[in-house]
Parts: sequence; C-alpha cells; structure tokens
Amino acid sequence: MRGQNSILRVRGAAELVSESSVEAAADAIASAQWLLVNLGVLREVALRAMEVGAEAGTSVLFDPAPVCEGLDEMWPLVSICTPNELETESIAGIMPDSVPRAVEAAEWFRGRGVRTPVITLGGDGCVVVDDAGARLVRAFEVETVDTTACGDAFSGALATRLAEGAAVDDAVIFASAAGALAATVFGAQPSLPSREGIEALMTEQEDAGRVASV
Repeated sequence: MRGQNSILRVRGAAELVSESSVEAAADAIASAQWLLVNLGVLREVALRAMEVGAEAGTSVLFDPAPVCEGLDEMWPLVSICTPNELETESIAGIMPDSVPRAVEAAEWFRGRGVRTPVITLGGDGCVVVDDAGARLVRAFEVETVDTTACGDAFSGALATRLAEGAAVDDAVIFASAAGALAATVFGAQPSLPSREGIEALMTEQEDAGRVASV
C-alpha cells in the first residue's frame, strides 16, 4: 500500500561497533550536550553509550528501533525516547491508537525512568508527556510517498534543536516537520531533508495551535 514502508535490515558494519568503540569516544560523548542512540548497533553497545553519557551528564535521546529484548536497564538513563506506534506496542504492550492511549503509553515509559517520552503517531502527530503535562503536537500536512526513515529524520532533527537549546515543544515541532518531509521522498537516505526545507515547511504551515494540551 502506498505510503507504508518495508525495511530489510542488514547490520553490516554496525556489527563492528563495540563497547571498546564507545570507550574510545568517551571524551566526545562527555563534551556533547545530547547523545542520540538507537538499536542499529548491538544492545550492549547502545547501553554502554548511554551509561557513558549518563555518567558525564550528557542527555540521552533514545530512538528504540529496531526493538529488541532487554531494554529495562536503559530507561533510567534516557532523557527523551521517541518510539513509534508499533515500537510502543512492542515495548509497553499498549497500542497508542488514540491520544489517551498514547498518553497512557508515555506514562508507562515515565514510570520506568524516562523523563520525556515522545510517542510518534505518523499522520496523527505525536504525544509529548513530561512534568509540564501531556501535549499533542499536530502533524504537518504532506503528500506521503514512503515513510521509510521518517523516524530517523524526526529523531535527528529533534536532537539537533535540543542541542541548540530549543525548548522541548519547539524541538518537537521542528522534528515533526523533518519527519513529514522525509515521507515525501522515496527511499531512506535520499529522503532526509535539509534544514532549509524543514524551516520552509514550518513557515508555509505556521500554526500557533499546533501544540495542544490533552
């Protein structure tokens, strides 16, 4: 069906990333404001990177994809996590098929130590929950071609704006525009948008009501 992705994963060179690779990068991690981690590498490697970041006071943004077992010890090390609907169901056992269910799932993550879960819901936007409460960030409207790499675009853009000092909601809006643009291009790497493109979409669809309390 048009707009749905199909992904074949071959870890390849990622198999060569080891815990010693993380240790070698410890100084770089410690000097960073944010560390973006996903599960493209072995779980043990991702965990060690989180531990190094946490020990150094570096905030951790975790995109838990592709989902694997043994994530419980990671959650207390995570500042922000960005699971999509299927990842949320696989991890928390809650399908976020409505805003209330997404809030419920976010509270599941918060109960395990995540400071700010961001549950991404595709064309329905995303739900953010933190100490300030629960909010729905409405999606940008685009013509969907291929959703492959939308999550990657979202998380990368989110980490970028957070590292620049943006507030969470502002960073999520920027990330939502990035994810939306990625859906308009076929393929993974070719679909990752430029900053200019992201900012142009935000200007074109500027909406003061994009963030709503729920």
